[in-house]
Formats: sequence, C-alpha cells, structure tokens
Amino acid sequence: RDMEDNAAIHMACMNCVPPKVFAKLLRISGDIVSAKCSEGRTVLHCACIGGCSFRVISALVKAYPEALSLQDENGLTPLHTALLLNQDWLTPSIVELICSEDAASCANNIGKLPLHMACQAFLPEEIVRIMVERYPKGATTFDGIRNAPPYYIISRAHRYKTSEEYIYALGILRIMLLNNPDVANLTKNVQNSEYVINPDSNTSASENITLRFIAKAAESIEKRERHHCTLALLALIDSKPHCTDEFFVGFQHCPEWLRNDVFKTPGLSLRDMMNKATSAPFPTMILILDFYSLIIQIVAFNNLASSSLSCAIYGKVFRDSAGLFIFKLVCLAMASFYFALREVLQILSLRKKGLQSQWFGDGKNALDALNIVMGFAWVGIFSFQLTRDCGGMTDPWFHASKVFMNITNVVYMLLVLLFLRSTYVDFAVFVAGVIHVAHKLLAFLLSLSVVLFAFAGMFNIAYRGTELCFCKIGESDSDNCDIYDDAANFCGVSDSLQTVYYMFLSLIEPDRIMGSAGGEVLFNLFMFIVVILLANVLIAIVTDSFRDIQLSHATRVYWCDRFDFIAEVEGIKAMLQSVCPTVFGEKSVLFAGSHFGERWKFCTLLFSKNTTKWSPEFMTFWNLHELNRQQFRRKLAFYRLFYGFVIIMWVIAGVISAGLLWPPQLREFLMAQKIKSSTGEIKNEEERVNVKVVEGMKNMRIQMLDMADDIKDVRATVTREVKQSHDKITSEMEKLRNEMQEIKEILLSLKNS
Repeated sequence: RDMEDNAAIHMACMNCVPPKVFAKLLRISGDIVSAKCSEGRTVLHCACIGGCSFRVISALVKAYPEALSLQDENGLTPLHTALLLNQDWLTPSIVELICSEDAASCANNIGKLPLHMACQAFLPEEIVRIMVERYPKGATTFDGIRNAPPYYIISRAHRYKTSEEYIYALGILRIMLLNNPDVANLTKNVQNSEYVINPDSNTSASENITLRFIAKAAESIEKRERHHCTLALLALIDSKPHCTDEFFVGFQHCPEWLRNDVFKTPGLSLRDMMNKATSAPFPTMILILDFYSLIIQIVAFNNLASSSLSCAIYGKVFRDSAGLFIFKLVCLAMASFYFALREVLQILSLRKKGLQSQWFGDGKNALDALNIVMGFAWVGIFSFQLTRDCGGMTDPWFHASKVFMNITNVVYMLLVLLFLRSTYVDFAVFVAGVIHVAHKLLAFLLSLSVVLFAFAGMFNIAYRGTELCFCKIGESDSDNCDIYDDAANFCGVSDSLQTVYYMFLSLIEPDRIMGSAGGEVLFNLFMFIVVILLANVLIAIVTDSFRDIQLSHATRVYWCDRFDFIAEVEGIKAMLQSVCPTVFGEKSVLFAGSHFGERWKFCTLLFSKNTTKWSPEFMTFWNLHELNRQQFRRKLAFYRLFYGFVIIMWVIAGVISAGLLWPPQLREFLMAQKIKSSTGEIKNEEERVNVKVVEGMKNMRIQMLDMADDIKDVRATVTREVKQSHDKITSEMEKLRNEMQEIKEILLSLKNS
C-alpha cells in the first residue's frame, strides 16, 4: 500500500483499468476488495471515481455487496461519490447496479440522500426513477437544511425557459407522487420558508408547493405539451392529498384549461376527495343554509309582493294585526343579510389568497350580488309602504313594481337552477344538455325562420283577392262569409306569419284551410317540409346533441361547481378558524356531529336483518352477549322501538341545526355524489394504464440501449486486446525471424571458414 493506504487495486480502479487487468488484480488481491483507504473509501468508491466499466462494477458488487452502503469519512456511499465526482459516467444500468435499498436510504454528513443530489444535478429521469423506487420515503426526507428532493426541482422554476425543462420537472414530480403519496402534501410556510409534510388540517400562511409548481408549469408550457401538466396533476390527485385550504388555493391557481381537463372525466380519487370534503360538517352546514335562505327569500318575497299588490289593486289594509307582514319582512331581510355576509367572507378569503380577480370573473357572483341588492331594495320598499295608506292602481310605482317583481322572480329561478346544478349531477347534466342543444339549434332555428317567412309570403300572395280575404276585412257583401269564420287568416303579412307559426305548432287543423286551391297545395307542401322533414331533423339534432353532452363533458360542469363551492367554503372556514379557533376548530362543539359516527353505526345496525354484521363490539355495546333467546328478543324489540324514535328525532335535530348534529354517515349519504362508472371514466383509466405501459416500454428500451452500450464497450475492449495481442505476436515473430537470420548467417560464416 502507498502512503494513503491505497492498494494496487484501489489505484487501478481510480485509473479505470481494462476489465481483463482488473480481473487479474481481483484474483490476486483477495480480501483487499473489502479494505478501505485512509479516507475510508472502498474499492467500489474508487471504481465510481474512476468511471470503470459495467463489468468491473458488476464484479466488485458481486465480490463484496456490502460495499454498496459503506460510507467514507464524509458519509459518502459509492453512489454518493459517483453523484458528486463523476455524474457524466452514470447511466441507468450503472445506477441500477449500485443503488440498493440501503444505499438509497443512506444520508451523508450533511443529511443528503442520493436522491437529493440527483435532483440537485438534474440527472436523467430514469436515474431518479430508480432511486425513488429503491427508497420511496426519500422523496419526502429532509436534508440538513430542511429541503426535500422536490424542492430542488421546484425551486428552479423561475430559471426554466423552455418546455423541455418543465416537462423534465413534471416527470420527476410524477415519479415521486406515484411512489410516495406524501409528496402531494408537501407545503411551504410562507412566513418562515420552512417545508413540512402538512397534516390533515388547515394551517395559515402555507402553500402546497407541488400543486403551485404544476400551476406555474401549466401557464408556461407550450400548448402541444400540456398533457404533461394534466398527467402530473392527476398523479397528485391520485395520491389523495389532504383536503385543506392550501390545496384548494393551489388548485384555484391552475389555469382553467387544466381544471377542465381534470374535471372532464374525474377519476375515483378526485370524486372521492370531493365527496369527502362536501360531506364534512362545515360545507354541509353552508350548503343547507344556502338552501334554507333561498327558500325563505322566495317565499317571503312572493308573500310580501302579493300583499303589496293587493293593497294597490283592491285597497285592502296593508298592515295586518297579527304582524305577519313584519315577520315576512324580517325573514327577507335576514336571508338577504346571510347572502351578503357569505359574499363578503368569500371576497375576504379570496383577497387573502391573492385570487380576488376570480370573484369578478365568475358570473354566478354577479347574480348573487344582484340578489343581495334586490333583497335589501325590496326590504326598503316594503318597509316604506308600511307608512302609507293603501292606494289604487293609479299609483306611479304600481306598474313599474310589477316589472321589477317579475325580474326578481327570474333571478330567484336562476339561483335555484344554479343551486340544483351544483348539488345534483343528473340536474347538472340536464342543464348542460339544454345549453348545448340550444347552441346546436342556432343553425336550425335560422333555417326554420327562413322557411316560415317564405311560406308566410307565399300564403299571403295565394290568398290576396280571394273571397275569404274580402270577408275577413269586411269588404264583401256575399252571404257566404259565415263559412269563413273559422278559416285560417293569410290576408295580411302579420296575420299570415302568425298563422304559419301556429301551423308549425300544429294548432291549425286542415279543415281551416279554405278559400284557395293554391293555399291548400301550399298547406300540404308546408306540412311535408316543415312538420315532417324539419321536425325529424330537430329530433335528430336534439338527440345527438344530448348524447354528445352526456358522453363528452356531462359531469364537468357539476364537478367544477362542486369544486368552486368547496374551495369557497374551505377558504371561509380557514379564515374563521384563524380568527376564532375555539368556535370553528375541528374539535369544537360546533362540529360535534363528527364524533357521532360510531353511535349511529350501532343504532342503525339494530335494524339490520343480516345478523352476521353484528360484531362482538356491537353485542358488548348493547349488552346483548349474555342473554338467553327470550331475553335477547325482548331487549332487541325494546331497543328497536326506542332507538327508532331516537333516529327520527336525530334526523330532525340535524335538519334544524343545518346538518351539524348529523353523523358522518348521514351527511355522506345525503351530500356525497354516488360514484358510477362510465364509458368516459373507463376510457380515461385505460389511457392512464397505456401511459404506464408506454413508460415501462420506454424504460426497457433505455435499459436495452445501456446494455448495447456495454456490449459495445466489451467489443471495443476485446478488439483492442486482440489487436494488442496480434501486434505483440507479430513483433515477437519479427524478432524471432531476425534472430533466425542472424543464426543462419553465423552458420554460413562457420561453414565457409
């Protein structure tokens, strides 16, 4: 050994000797392969520094596999050493060989795993994949400066300038998400820049860095490469992240096209997450309060409007002795105040997230604002009328008020439709279908209008100057005018157009077409072209359009609305928790219904006919395990009678408390959307499987290319050695030939002498 305690095999590996020479050294060295030099490096460390061939590395690993996880005095394993000193030498096949599970989980003296160093160096995706698969927990392991591997990918986002850089980063994050779901919950505290794996609770001043990076990449990446963002976001959702406010904030930062892609055919993980969030106590309470307030507004307003109009029309007393009018007025004011408070809290929560511009971009918020303004305006108008005596219909406000009352009812109708659309997926499909069909019908309606105007003109021309027209306009002295009383009127342009429209609606019978032979021919032609031909075209358009909306994006509108609602409610909840955690915290009395799940389960199991579901815990809970058959039946009958009444009262109490006292099972039954498989979903899952298969084939191809490179190296080495041997043999033969020539000359000289 030399002064640094390096043996010959150490120096040979550091200088990348040929495999044949190394094989001889390995046979001669024996146990030296497990020895360390003065810096604590093994022969495998030296081979990684020198960049030896695959055959040499394979022989070393086979001879001493424990060396894979041995660390030098700096805490570096052979894999660390290669990542630090010889990155260009690393190939997927080499990493596959030296990255064992123990090696991937070893941290150096500053706490860095090989995965940290690979992400820092932006090594190829396949190399990172091997490290993540060997040690999945490494994706969320923090190094000495509290950085996880995803940080080194995400922190350089401001430097990315090309789509290829974003695609690489998205691919790395997707690999980590598929192997370690906790990557989806990696958050950054904005106040102290500390990274944590966020628990299942709302925390203030934090952001989901993985989701934020996907949103940034989606804004910067080229359009043809957008599917990489969609795949990364789907991988994050499939990891089932915690439904916290920072997750929904990050999702709201995603571009609209990315959210639409995800919601077009939402996977089971996304729908399960949304259902879980919706059936939580606070969102359930808000949803039920919205429904209550909307119903109160509609009922109170229409009753107040009826009383106000009765006062104006019939002169009835406006103020009733029982005070019902004032009670209705207070109900309308309280409902309007609730919607105003909810809208203010929504604006404040969006402003806190830096998303206040989204409030102005949502048309539903404009409708909500209009509803609030109208509600308070009508409260003021009806309150002012309390001070007036009942007037007649000549009051100047009367006719204008009827118009605005109808407008208010239209607003209420739209609000009810939007509420139902965001609550029931079947209704969302219906509304989306109606809108989609209306768009498809524009060309049909234009064609129909042209046909109707044309026939109206032809009918008008055909009937001009006939006895029927003279009778209709009162210029005929004929006694036959009585027979034309029920005849269709085509004598004026407006009359003809109105009659043709009624004919299209099948309101004109054939026997009403009289007085003109040409008119009867036109009627038959009209019935064929419009009623038979165009009506069937209309049916075909509506059927195909509705089928198209069901197959393509039937549920997208519903899930988008559901997400917007959850994001809005979670933002309000997080803001209220930061202001008053004792009241709005998860363990507060306000959400006590969340703790009733076990008791509800045992109560409902009392009525189950399948007694196999009765576990020992159930029998012990109801104290039924030590009873004979007769006692068991009597006690069970009593329990069923008593707790049947309790369950009914429990449901009523939940209705009164806006769902807060309901157990989780009941909230989930009422609020969660039932998950059904669909053609689009199956197709989406097939696409995901195909992506995984393609990636597997890609990995196999890369490994085969690496093997081909190794074979080329071996072939080159063999060729070089054969050439060297050939040159050596040629040299020896030439030397021998020269020596033989010298001997021959000596013999000839001896013979001559």
